Amino acid sequence: MEENLDCSASNLLCSENASSCFDDDLDFNAIKEFGVSPDCDHHLKNQIFNQQDPFFINNRSTYLMGSSGFAIQSDDRIKEMVEKEVEHLPEDDYLKRLRSGDLDLSVRKEALDWIWKASAYYGFGPLSLCLSINYLDRFLSVYDLPRGKTWTVQLLAVACLSIAAKMEETKVPLSVDLQ
Repeated sequence: MEENLDCSASNLLCSENASSCFDDDLDFNAIKEFGVSPDCDHHLKNQIFNQQDPFFINNRSTYLMGSSGFAIQSDDRIKEMVEKEVEHLPEDDYLKRLRSGDLDLSVRKEALDWIWKASAYYGFGPLSLCLSINYLDRFLSVYDLPRGKTWTVQLLAVACLSIAAKMEETKVPLSVDLQ
């Protein structure tokens, strides 16, 4: 049987707030229900919750988060994530190509200006701005935009900001509204 990858909007809504995400107090009634005393360590509590939730058992998030799921990140895991970060940077020769004129610097400037203005207009946070610029640079380091077609720059800027905002913002306008 073919795997169904369809998602509904209700599955994508995250109802957590800052206090529920960063509060070390867990629901001790749920812990008692699974037979664990409140005195057990935080790592064990997280493992129990993740094992009981079928969403975490069957999804592919373990590739990104490691086999420990949402457990407290060890120094080794953090080191591994920092090392993988290098894979998500613009190509090595990107800056050299920008400086030499091989890539049109005005294209990047035009996209950055629009991203800056749109971020300010919609009140996006600084992380959304940085992410969108990172996406832009990563794209430009790999692909050449067709010269003379200014709409491609605008489309790329909209796509980069839209993806970044969807990753970091709670209220994101439709891509049509971003244009």
